Amino acid sequence: MVGELTNNFYFGIFQNTKEVDDDVMPIFRFNCKLKKLRKFCELANNKRVPLVNEKICNLLAECSNNIQFVKAKVQCEDDSTEDYFVVNVLSFVDALDKSKSIFDFVPGTKKIMRFKKIKYNEGDYIIAREINYGVHLLVNDSLTEILKMHGCEGLCLPEECI
Repeated sequence: MVGELTNNFYFGIFQNTKEVDDDVMPIFRFNCKLKKLRKFCELANNKRVPLVNEKICNLLAECSNNIQFVKAKVQCEDDSTEDYFVVNVLSFVDALDKSKSIFDFVPGTKKIMRFKKIKYNEGDYIIAREINYGVHLLVNDSLTEILKMHGCEGLCLPEECI
């Protein structure tokens, strides 16, 4: 169940520190019934951006003011809804332990292309993007515990990523 973006919403903007214009609503199409998606707090999609329900939005909003929530439309086989949101995290941290990580650069650049092994240092953040690889979203242990406590499913939590 991986949703597919069906309109021309550009997600590269989510890898900088600016709020995005939310006058265009991203639309994601899922090949299943809406009831099946409702049990997940976060929905996988082909753009690899956090697409979360209102429950997660409320939890994140209580923990950090460096987040923008962009309303999204989710279309399913039987119905559609506009109560999911793309999470735009506006803070960045340099948490990558380069001495213990193994990665490749995009040829001819110093931009990381992919990882073979990742090690992050502890940091003073609740939720942030990794400055060396903006696609990675980092969440501290306290937020992880809050999400677990509220029964959130569909999220990749740290011990599940190892």
